[in-house]
Amino acid sequence: MLKELIIMIFLLNIMAGGCLEDTNDKPTVEEIMYHTQDKYESIDVFKATMISTTNFQGEEVAQEMDFLFEKPNKYKCVNKVENFTTISNGEVVWMYHSDKDEVTVEDLEDSKRMPSFDYGMIFKDLTIINDMSLIGDEKLSGKSCYVIEAIPKNKTAIISQNIWIDKESWIPIRIDRDFGGYKSRVEYINISVNTDVSDNEFEFILPADAKIVKPNTSLPNQISMEEAQESANFTILKPSYSAGYQFNGATIGEYADSVSLSYAKGRSLLTIVQTRSKYPVPNAENVTIGELKGEITETFGNKMLRYNDGNIYVIIAGTVSEEELVKIAESMT
Repeated sequence: MLKELIIMIFLLNIMAGGCLEDTNDKPTVEEIMYHTQDKYESIDVFKATMISTTNFQGEEVAQEMDFLFEKPNKYKCVNKVENFTTISNGEVVWMYHSDKDEVTVEDLEDSKRMPSFDYGMIFKDLTIINDMSLIGDEKLSGKSCYVIEAIPKNKTAIISQNIWIDKESWIPIRIDRDFGGYKSRVEYINISVNTDVSDNEFEFILPADAKIVKPNTSLPNQISMEEAQESANFTILKPSYSAGYQFNGATIGEYADSVSLSYAKGRSLLTIVQTRSKYPVPNAENVTIGELKGEITETFGNKMLRYNDGNIYVIIAGTVSEEELVKIAESMT
C-alpha cells in the first residue's frame, strides 16, 4: 500500500511539473459544440458572404451570395449569380429578380422562407440526431479549425456532414454534406458579427418600373388530374386524404410511364410520384401501409415514403410526419 502511494505521489509531481503530456489541450467534441452554440446565442447580427457548391452525378453548380441576418427573422440576401435579392423586415418578404424587373411580395408567416444561411438552424438539433466526433485539425482560409464529423444516429437518415469550426471565433466556416450521390458544400467568408445595422437594410424600395407578380407554387407544365389520366399509360392512384394539402397539378413523364402529383399548403409542398421504375431508397426503415410493405427515409425533416402497389411504385415526399405519410398512402390503396 505504501509503495502504491509513493508511486501515485511521484506521478502527480511529474504531472504538476509538466513532464507528462497534457491530454486536455484539445477540447472534446462536446466542448467544441457547446462553445459553438454559445457563440451563436451571443450573435444578434451576422453578416457574411456564402459560397455554396453542389455536385450531382459529376455536374457542379456554384452560387455566391452576400447576406445580412438580424435575429430573429430580419434578413437580406443578394444572390450574385442569379441577380436575385430577398429581403424581409420580419413581417413581409420581398423577392426581386433584377433581370426580369419583377418582385414577389409575401407575408413572412405564409412564406415560411426562413433564411437557409442561418447556420443556427443547422446546429439546432445536430448533436441530438447525430453521433459527433472530432476527426482532426485543419487550416482553412488562413484560420485554424476543428474538423467535426456528424453521422446520423437514425439509420433512415442519409446525410453525413463534416464541419470546420474556427478555433478563435467558434463559428463554422465550412459545412460539407454527403447525401450519397448528391454532395454540397457551404463556405462562409468575410464574416462580421454584431455590427450596427439600420432597419432600412431590411426594407425594400420598389423600383419605378418593377412589376409585382403573385407567388406561384405551381410547377411548370402542370396539368389537371383528368388530363394526366388521359396521358398516363396506367391508372393513377389518387389519395382521399392529403393532410390538408390541396391538389396543385400533375406532371407526366416523357414516356407516359410516370406521373408526379403536386399538393400545396401555403408554401409547403407535398409530392406524390407514381412510376413503373424502381428507385432505391438508401438507409430506409421498413413500414406497413395496410397490407403493403414500404420504406421510409428522412433528410433535413423531409420524409420520403416508398412502396409498390402491383407494378406501380409510389413515392410520397414532404415535411409531414411519418404517421401522416402512411395515412396518405393508406388512402390510396
